[in-house]
Amino acid sequence: MTTVGPLNVAKDRSAKGKRQTVVTRLMRQCYLEVQAAELLNIHREIVSIYVQKFNQAGMDALLERHYAPGRKAVSVSRRRM
Repeated sequence: MTTVGPLNVAKDRSAKGKRQTVVTRLMRQCYLEVQAAELLNIHREIVSIYVQKFNQAGMDALLERHYAPGRKAVSVSRRRM
């Protein structure tokens, strides 16, 4: 079994984005969904959802973030004041 190398995710540095990137790498290396889920300690269905999103629209759709409607986030510089 090969190990997954360091992540080079420029667009999204969140844990979820990194996990999604690792899942796609594992799938390209011919791992089964069950094996990828065990390696990353996530549910198999989550791996399946990531793979479906990637197959339908590519990496951009996989890393796309959706925010809940409501109050806008406050920038870090304004929070410290």
